[in-house]
Amino acid sequence: MLETEWGSFCGSNTYLTPAATQGFAPHYDDIEAFILQLEGSKRWRVYKPRSSEETLPRTSSANFSQTEIGEPVLDHVLNPGDLLYFPRGWIHQAVSPEGAHSLHATVSTGLHNNWLDLLQYAMPRALDLAGENEVALRGSVPRDLLQFGGIINSDPGPDEDAVKEARLGFVNQAKVLAKLVLRHLPGVLDQAADQVARELMHSRLPPPLAGEEMPGRFGESGAPEAVGPNSMIRLTRREAARLVLEEEQAVLYHCVQNSRVHRAEEPKGIVFDIDQAPAVEAVLSAYPEPIMVAQLPMGDLQDRLDVALTLYEQGIVLFMGEAKDTDMKAE
Repeated sequence: MLETEWGSFCGSNTYLTPAATQGFAPHYDDIEAFILQLEGSKRWRVYKPRSSEETLPRTSSANFSQTEIGEPVLDHVLNPGDLLYFPRGWIHQAVSPEGAHSLHATVSTGLHNNWLDLLQYAMPRALDLAGENEVALRGSVPRDLLQFGGIINSDPGPDEDAVKEARLGFVNQAKVLAKLVLRHLPGVLDQAADQVARELMHSRLPPPLAGEEMPGRFGESGAPEAVGPNSMIRLTRREAARLVLEEEQAVLYHCVQNSRVHRAEEPKGIVFDIDQAPAVEAVLSAYPEPIMVAQLPMGDLQDRLDVALTLYEQGIVLFMGEAKDTDMKAE
């Protein structure tokens, strides 16, 4: 449910710390952290990032010594029911008091969910698209590039004005060409967002179902073995699946069959033909309302049944009963 709220993978760890002990040396993490004190108490000291390079880091730090981190900006004892938040990259350490243990839960989010990760998907696609459409990018590099480029030429001497001038012109030309690539960035951001969604589908837990929903899931007691034209089907949860286009195919990535072990298996994806994509999209867009199988936007009823049955058998949709309005039923 928190993954749905934050749009990002979440983790939860619980720490039991004996009295008068400290579990970890000072360090920072690559996630946003929410600390909920459950039993006992614990003294937390939190420190600002030491530099811009360590602000909002993408990897966790090694352990620090006390002399490396300065004075804390927060020094506070958490008691049961207290909640402490600190952002990615803020150094922290905690110790339980004399005579009492501490039990707290850490809920984390935001792992590899930043602009840099998004642009790492987008920029290669923008570069490919620019290469197809911008003739200047396909032009040859200067024939004397190796005479002024490279590490060996990175620090020209005082009598090498020609090398300095060539290097400056080379850099300026590269900047102009890079702007041509950026023209194509808006056209690939949707594809990059879909790849972020694909990674989230691979990471997250299956969506929890309410008790009354269980008889509608394929394989459960009381659930039908198949769906028909008048069956009403509904996506399990809005964020349980994502339809993306990959190599002339529509792939529906989902998390409904994920293991509780993080990324223990390959990403779960169902491949559909492009002409089946509108039917799948209709199911996704209808949530939280169900949709009747016969009303899926495809020309052939058997194709609609095939798509619906695939989604049902894979656990992507729930069976919500048969259409009651006779005017809605398929002939």
